[in-house]
Amino acid sequence: MKNAILITVIFLLLMTKVNAQLSLSSGNVGIGNVSPQNRLTIGSTISPFAGNDLAIGNSSGGGMSLFQSGGAINGNSIWYSNSNFALMPVGGGTGNVGINFLSPTAKLEVFGTGVPKAGWGSFINPLRAGLAVTGSHALVNDNYSAIGIAAFAANANAATYHSNIGVLSTTGSTGNNNICFYGYQNASFASTVMGSYNEITQAGVGTPYGSFSRIVNSEIGSSYGVYSEVTSSKASGLVNNFGYTTYVTSAAANTSATNYGLYASVVGAGTNYGILTEATGGVTNYALKSVGNTWLNGSVAIGLTAVPALPKAQLVVTGFNPSTNSLSSFFNPGNTTLASSASSNSNNSIYATHGIVSALYIGASQTVTASDNRIKHIISLSNNAEDLARLRKIEITNYRMKDTDSWGNQTFKKVVAQQVESVYPEVIKKQTSVIPDVYALAESVVYDAASKKLSISLSKNYGIKVGDKIELVHPEKGKIQSEVVEVSGKSFAVKDWQYPTDKIFVFGREVNDFRSVDYEALSMLGISAIQQLAKENEAMKKENAKQKEDFNKRLESIEATLKAMNQSVIK
Repeated sequence: MKNAILITVIFLLLMTKVNAQLSLSSGNVGIGNVSPQNRLTIGSTISPFAGNDLAIGNSSGGGMSLFQSGGAINGNSIWYSNSNFALMPVGGGTGNVGINFLSPTAKLEVFGTGVPKAGWGSFINPLRAGLAVTGSHALVNDNYSAIGIAAFAANANAATYHSNIGVLSTTGSTGNNNICFYGYQNASFASTVMGSYNEITQAGVGTPYGSFSRIVNSEIGSSYGVYSEVTSSKASGLVNNFGYTTYVTSAAANTSATNYGLYASVVGAGTNYGILTEATGGVTNYALKSVGNTWLNGSVAIGLTAVPALPKAQLVVTGFNPSTNSLSSFFNPGNTTLASSASSNSNNSIYATHGIVSALYIGASQTVTASDNRIKHIISLSNNAEDLARLRKIEITNYRMKDTDSWGNQTFKKVVAQQVESVYPEVIKKQTSVIPDVYALAESVVYDAASKKLSISLSKNYGIKVGDKIELVHPEKGKIQSEVVEVSGKSFAVKDWQYPTDKIFVFGREVNDFRSVDYEALSMLGISAIQQLAKENEAMKKENAKQKEDFNKRLESIEATLKAMNQSVIK
């Protein structure tokens, strides 16, 4: 009965043209709802809304509520819906929607009046990626902003900031920031462009980032990209290019230009860092400069203008540094002039601070080893007799190498590491290397491009196991190491294989106990043994001399006795 009276009163109030007020000290008002849970509830069912100022809805899944907060949410009015929230302009949805804007020209234009920074206006674009945004925002000595597939910001008469994020972005005036696939700025003083193609023209300070980056007529410019170019730099300009291909052209004599790239070229005064560098006019070139790991594929020539057509090795080094007090002077302590004489000359082409390891051999006309006692803790002199006894146990063996492709059928007369280890373990070093314990051509090869797996069958079982690292020889790519992931009898498969082929030569497995012999230490054992033999020989010589002296005395005594006997007989 109470609700019926209230509905009647509300109806009468709505029909009258005079001001009216309905005031309740407690309870809720419901229209079409006999159990209102909000101050005013319109609709039959509006669950789960409750405790709001206004709730509207005719179903359990499509209601909407309005709540006026007094403090917890900073005095804001909160509209909430548990279904889609749609703004449908008049005319069947053909109109525009404006928030804080009475005459919107785009589907949605949002303008705020907040002041995020003194003197700045604000523009907020909540659209999803892929929608287009065009239009402008009246500046108060401040910025334009646009986000979309095509984004444009108009010129301004005062010093301004422009920000664009889109597939195509263009800005004018000064102080621009673009992040896009294509970025272009004209007549800019402070510019930053980021995208696939970026260009700054007539820039005082310009920095483009992209696959293609260019600065034209730049006072100070830094270009980052796969292709970077700075042209027509002014006399006092500072130019930096970073990219796979970089150019600095028309740089004045006092311009400092620095290029970093696989191909770098500076015309004028500057510095190049790259694999291939060209420069004219007093430029310092760095053919290769790396602060991290460097990986090169193919032959490398140092000290040559080009890699020979048939290089003698993967690394070809020619020339030396004979300058006074260079690093090579470490090999000539106290010698300040490296080329002072033929006997002390040390013209070094390669200098290494640590070890150099070769799987085959290291050839040289002369080897020099550091041996200053000031770098050593002397323990004792070696026992020559013990060294001689140990040396006598070492076997000298005649053998050929299994890797006939590298060594041919050459016969060697040397020691075998495992035999030396049983006698003199101190001269044996262990390292990781590959041994030719298979050294056979595969009978069949199957390559699965989808899984990047190479399956190989051999003529017999070589005991290959899952997890083995095995070295394979590709007919075009050469030696490649890969990991065994499957084994079945005489067949196995390796993973992460990149090169299709129907032929593979299986070289052998990687081992972590590959033995090497310190022949220098072994030769020192020989010297010590020779010294022991020299001592024994010297003792024998002294003994022989004494026995010879005793023999001579006896002989003289016998001869004297015989002479006396002869004289007695004659008489």
